[in-house]
Amino acid sequence: MPIGAGSGTRRIWFIGCPTDIGVSRNKGRPGAARGSGSLRRALANLPVRFGDALELIDAGDLEPRDGDLEGLMEGLELLVGAVVASGGFPVVLGGGHETAYGHHRGLVRGLAALSLPAPRIISFDAHFDLRPEGPPGAPLHSGNMFRLLAREAGERGEPLEYDVIGIQRSANTLSLFREADGLGVRYLPAREAGSPEAILGFLRTGRIGDRPLHVTLCTDVISAAHAPAVSAPQPFGLDPNVVLEGLRHLARSGRAAGLDVAEVSPRYEGDDGTAHLAAVLLFAWVNAMAGSD
Repeated sequence: MPIGAGSGTRRIWFIGCPTDIGVSRNKGRPGAARGSGSLRRALANLPVRFGDALELIDAGDLEPRDGDLEGLMEGLELLVGAVVASGGFPVVLGGGHETAYGHHRGLVRGLAALSLPAPRIISFDAHFDLRPEGPPGAPLHSGNMFRLLAREAGERGEPLEYDVIGIQRSANTLSLFREADGLGVRYLPAREAGSPEAILGFLRTGRIGDRPLHVTLCTDVISAAHAPAVSAPQPFGLDPNVVLEGLRHLARSGRAAGLDVAEVSPRYEGDDGTAHLAAVLLFAWVNAMAGSD
């Protein structure tokens, strides 16, 4: 039975997190704060195909106050935790990829309430996001949340199970590759992820166990030809169809506890093509969860 599923309709909660504070702290291209609004507008035009299998709920936006990213992540953790504990499925609409930090902590909290273990992370991303933390008082940014989560998992006496698809060698230093190896990160480089078969093979092999899954999509994993409006465009990123099949597989598995989509970064009026692409990926995810794909 899928995580959180009971005999009734499953509820999917869309939670907006319009912030790019972490992107700015990471010296990235601002604009992701507009991502959740752009995603919602694109999603509003898509048809409903799944009948009564799912109920979609818009939980509104969590917004930072006075640049307080850490406080925002605490609020996101509490909301996601409550959604998961009630049997719901959170979809976090970023925002920068730092939103994965609060999302993951919320999943840990909510799954614990259901007597389930902390989730494994499956990330689609060009970057490891294992960079050192920022200065005291502002440690979190869009490039280090998985390093922070690994430390917190260690404090709980657990390893952080973290798999990432789409890594770009030109976007990660040698020290980051060493950090990933030291933490036991499984990764599939972008140049080896050119087909659905390669991604599905990666997802089906490797770690043993049936932990819940935290699925996170940083849209900069997709080729800039298809996704130019992201925080860090990748000219040799993945084809959208490859990402689509990976997401469908994970949604059908019944093991996903939550999904976040990050770093859609529409900086200009009418710059919504990347949001429309991400919305179609979300459309495919929801329909795969419902068994109507």
